Amino acid sequence: MKSSPELNELATALSKAQGIIQNPNKDAANPFFKSKYADLADVLNVVRPAFSEVGLSVVQMPTNVDGNIGVITRLMHSSGQWLEAAVDIPLQGKNIAQDAGSTITYLRRYALAAVAGVFQEDNDANLGKGKGTNTAPVQSIKSNPQIAGHTEQQKSYFDKLIEDNDALTMFVMQRQSESSVFESLYNSFESEKGKFKRIVDDMTQKGRDQFDEYVTLLQEGHDVEAEVSKAAFKYIEAAAS
Repeated sequence: MKSSPELNELATALSKAQGIIQNPNKDAANPFFKSKYADLADVLNVVRPAFSEVGLSVVQMPTNVDGNIGVITRLMHSSGQWLEAAVDIPLQGKNIAQDAGSTITYLRRYALAAVAGVFQEDNDANLGKGKGTNTAPVQSIKSNPQIAGHTEQQKSYFDKLIEDNDALTMFVMQRQSESSVFESLYNSFESEKGKFKRIVDDMTQKGRDQFDEYVTLLQEGHDVEAEVSKAAFKYIEAAAS
């Protein structure tokens, strides 16, 4: 951890801010999570107003440390005093750009919550593996009734995404769910496994392209909330912030 020589004014302001901040509602839900969780947008929504009120601001910068992807979080006070810490972890997945972005969002949320004193209790794995775009017609899928690693509810949700050809939500689910759960679902087809895996690969790649487009539109000020699912919008909103 690094800091300015003096921290008295920053410490006073942070104490006041933490008296204002309330833990964010864990209102992001998905059958691929064992519990609800507060995402980056939720944490930002409760931290920014309190920090602004007492003259605090925060800057988070991505960094690379010996091949690890990381985030440097600097807390600053209007007096010029500052406090800085860094965290980094090994980059996971095969799609470097996509997985780096996901990892940075994950680390930003935890680092920001830590510096603001926000309680975080979740088990989301925002660091899932990237897979891969869907234009093929979708057929009805019959799967094994019970596959270790995922629940019936998750399997039903997964099958429905394929049947609806909902590439964007498939991508968001793949990015936000535990990698072991998605891997289990990816391998759960009873017949023609290769065919359906290709469909899922195509969907996640197409969904990724759609996701990038929506993030850009949101950053440009367009209203996209009504065009996507609630789960997808929360993820898009967090990435666009």
